[in-house]
Amino acid sequence: MAELYNTSLFTDANLQAYYRFEDNGNDSAATPLNPVASDAPTFITGKYVKGATFSQAADNYYGYGNILNLVSGGVSMAVWFKRSSGAGNNYICTRRHIVAAPDYSGIHFLVAGGNGGVGLAWRDDSGDIGTFQQYSAENATSIFDDKWHHLAWTMTLGTDSSTKAYVDGKLITGSWTNSGDRLPANNADQKWVIGGSYIGAAYAGNLDGSIDDLAIFDRILTPAEIKTLASDATASFLLNLI
Repeated sequence: MAELYNTSLFTDANLQAYYRFEDNGNDSAATPLNPVASDAPTFITGKYVKGATFSQAADNYYGYGNILNLVSGGVSMAVWFKRSSGAGNNYICTRRHIVAAPDYSGIHFLVAGGNGGVGLAWRDDSGDIGTFQQYSAENATSIFDDKWHHLAWTMTLGTDSSTKAYVDGKLITGSWTNSGDRLPANNADQKWVIGGSYIGAAYAGNLDGSIDDLAIFDRILTPAEIKTLASDATASFLLNLI
């Protein structure tokens, strides 16, 4: 089983946060980023041991405060996701912080409702903004089937053409559309949140679905690394755990 915890990526110096959802929202990375506020999700049988189910109606989220500054350079997110149906854009995780007004940098990783597209919204440390959502028929017919799917995003902040997303280890083909939810500019930090967002002065749950094994890196994961995380098969860079 290619749970990140059992691979060499667990000790990668660029692993910024890693959440296994074993009955809590605690961070398993070297320097833990643990929740300071929550309306806790329900814990279920996950892709690996336990996972977390979030509901917009129940306003579930984990809030972590003003940490995890994603401002420039490469960034990657990987997560297992399961959902049967739904509508509207759902935030898996979000983060933005103020560099110096009016520059507000950060990123939203999201899954779009209805057609099952995946997308992201970003604002880099110079204040440039972008929103990219991919609605491929390939993705739309497979992601909302109440089964676990591995999702991964990579991009270099500020470089539109670098945006890539993967479903079950396979690069989504076709072009990204610069449309949908933008990362807004306001005068307050948007804190690091899983399962929701923080805009203005309050946390809010914005996710309908289940997640497991969520990881954030401040570098671009390679296609081979993403393929391994999306697979249950042992790969060459798995640790020798005996």
